[in-house]
Amino acid sequence: MLNLRSDVRIIQLRPEHGERMYRWVCDPIIAAAIGLRRAPTLEYTLEWIQRSLDNPQISAYALLLNESHVGNAVLDKMDTYLKTCRLSVYVGDPSARGAGVGLTGIYHALVDGFKKYDLHKVWLMVHVNNQAALKTYAKLDFKVEGVLRDEFLINGDRTDAYYMGLLRKEFEQISPAVTG
Repeated sequence: MLNLRSDVRIIQLRPEHGERMYRWVCDPIIAAAIGLRRAPTLEYTLEWIQRSLDNPQISAYALLLNESHVGNAVLDKMDTYLKTCRLSVYVGDPSARGAGVGLTGIYHALVDGFKKYDLHKVWLMVHVNNQAALKTYAKLDFKVEGVLRDEFLINGDRTDAYYMGLLRKEFEQISPAVTG
């Protein structure tokens, strides 16, 4: 049984979310976790949001906790032939971490993605030291499909990453329960 929060929902990421998103990606912990490769700017953040809105093969979501924007989830890198896409997610607000917010937001994004794009598989990459993310992905039944050696560069140190995948048939076996 997958316990989901009733006070978490997703909406389309929009320019009004840009300032908060920019603050989060300036946090070295977030930047390292998502593999950010350039110094963030508010201008670039807003441009990225606009590009995501203009591209029908990107679904960028704001994670809302009690209607407050606390993080983001993105489905992108769509392969329409293979029916696959990449998932990226982070909970930017430190007070919302570790309480099932990310889990619930990811679940909603997966429901939308599998339905909207008729996906066969959703994949992701996560560095091997991101234990909180690994626990969340395991609860959603993502499987490690491979190890990408020295894939992440974090504070000058190289670290491996897991390539993980979730098939539609696996996702359909999850039994969610909404709590609180």
